This record gives sequence, structure tokens and C-alpha cells, in this order.
Amino acid sequence: MTLSADVVVRQGDFALDVSLEVPDGSTTVIVGPNGAGKSTLLRVLAGLVALDAGSIRLGPVVWDDPKASVFVEPEHRSVGMVAQSHALIPHLNAAANVAFGLRARGVDRGTAQRRSLELLNQCGVVEVAQLRPHQLSGGQSQRVALARALAIEPTVLLLDEPLSAVDAAARSTLRRLLGAAHPAPRIIVSHDPVDALTLADQLVVIESGRVAQRGTPDELISSPRSEYVAEILGLNPLRGTLRGTQLDIGGSVLTVGAHRCSDGPVIAVIRPRSISLHRERPEGSPRNVWEARIDAIDRATDRVRVRLGAPVPLAVEVTPAGLDALDVRAGDAVWASVKASEISVNEA
Repeated sequence: MTLSADVVVRQGDFALDVSLEVPDGSTTVIVGPNGAGKSTLLRVLAGLVALDAGSIRLGPVVWDDPKASVFVEPEHRSVGMVAQSHALIPHLNAAANVAFGLRARGVDRGTAQRRSLELLNQCGVVEVAQLRPHQLSGGQSQRVALARALAIEPTVLLLDEPLSAVDAAARSTLRRLLGAAHPAPRIIVSHDPVDALTLADQLVVIESGRVAQRGTPDELISSPRSEYVAEILGLNPLRGTLRGTQLDIGGSVLTVGAHRCSDGPVIAVIRPRSISLHRERPEGSPRNVWEARIDAIDRATDRVRVRLGAPVPLAVEVTPAGLDALDVRAGDAVWASVKASEISVNEA
């Protein structure tokens, strides 16, 4: 069933006014700056905060409608939720925490225990089954909370930063698990661009309690409407002035490819993987070549982000082998190049 929500909530000076429609089996990822209202939105959908106006429906069933005086309590919504705090029951071990929802629904102890261990194994933490929450690391606690949310086969799955505390090796496994999870509407709050792009069927950007942009990952990547949207997607946003195919970004001029923008203020976007680094000035097809100094190098398991300073501050993504071949470190000078066709421009 489709989750349809028109959410209006006022909390002091803050107002949340967001509409969502999440079909059965699809994943909507919510992104936005701190204080935008993302966690509040999940609490409203879970029934922990009541609407001031609007309505929430799962298929034909109304969960919250102030005008009609309808409010379904959280325990009757069959929502699986992972909060940022994880909210594990402190006096129960991990296996009992995962089984708790099943037992509350009348599932016998043996069946609930077997299902609990299956999910803990799928989440990569079956070895902590007998440990209590205070004995778990942050990543282990988060995975136990995820297993507990999945155990009840919820009608809606609400996840607030579900992978933030797990290591890189576990993230890909858990992403696959979430992608194959029980076919319910799934809403995930995330600050991680890889999680957002990997998990989302629909991305919704919330800023100051309002939807700033929504669409598929490809739609947002190809046409981000703000610098924040570009940054959260792991892109390089550049604000400048367009004149034909020339983009002035404050003293430096880049040549851009075909576009439909009028001359004037624009936001240009360059993917980190589209930029090449060289020890010597490159020859060949790139229209844009400049010398820069490396500000920082951030290494991950399978990729490296090289941060360039002036004249065009950018993040460049290379492989570990590619960085080793360059033989550079922070403070070194390099040549950067990018094809005009790899720079997209959008109306500011």
C-alpha cells in the first residue's frame, strides 16, 4: 500500500510542512541540513508527534487526520523504526530486543527467537545475541536496532541514519539488506551521499521545514537547484555567471558544454570523478586545464578524495592506485583538467 502524508506540524517558531507519497516496496531518502525537520517528520509518521493539520494514510487506512478527529496510536501502526538513539531496551539482550515486537504480537517464544537470530545474522551481529545494549558498540547497537525494526515485517519502515555508526565493510551488506527488505514503503533519513544515491528510488530534500527539491537520484544529480543539494549528493557546486559557453566563477573562467540556460547567474556542477589530475600539464581534448595545490587527501577503502584549493576549489575522486601513481601529498602542486561536456549548468 502507498503511504500518503500531508504533514503540518508547528513546534515553537519552527513549522514543518511536507507532503510525501511513498509506494509499497519503494524507498524515499530524506536529506537536508541539521534542523531542517527530517527526524521530526519520521516521528510524525510513526505517531510519536500528532499532526496540527493535514493527514497521513496508508492505503485506505487513515492514521492521522486532525480535521476528522482521527489518530491511530503508534503501537497500532505496525511501523518499524530505527531512531538515532537506537532505543534498545536496556534490560534485554540483543536477541530479546529483536524478538520483542514479535512476542508482543503473540508469536511464540521459539519462533520469535529463531527469527531474531536469523535477522541478527543477516545484519552481521549474531555473535552479540546474548549481550545487553550497554555492552554493544555503536555499530553493533545500530545493527541490532535495524534487525528489530525488520523483525515485525512492518507496514512502513522508518530509518533515521540507519548506517551512520557502522564501518565501511558492513555498509554495502546492510544496503543490500535494506534494498531487499520486506516490501513496505521505506523512508530513510541520511546525511551520507552514497547511501542516498544507492538506496533511493526518490530523493526528497528538506530545508527549513519545506521540500526544496524532490526526484530520482539521476534527476537531482543532473539538475540540483541549490548548492546544498549538490554538496549532499557528493558533487562540486560552483556559483558563477554564464555568458554563452563561458562560466566566470570569480576570476577563473571555465568552458561548459551544451546547455539550455540563459546568460546570468547559474550553479555549475562537476562530478568528482570527472576531474583528472596530472603531475605535468596535460595535452589533448580537455577544454579546462589549470594548476592547483592539494589542500587535503581523504582516503577510504575503495576511493580517495583529493581536495584542491584555489583557483577552483574542488573535490576530486580517484582510485587508491591512481593516487599512488601520481605520488602526491597535501601541499603538492598538480594539474587538473575537466572536459567542457562534464560541467552541467543550472539556473541559480
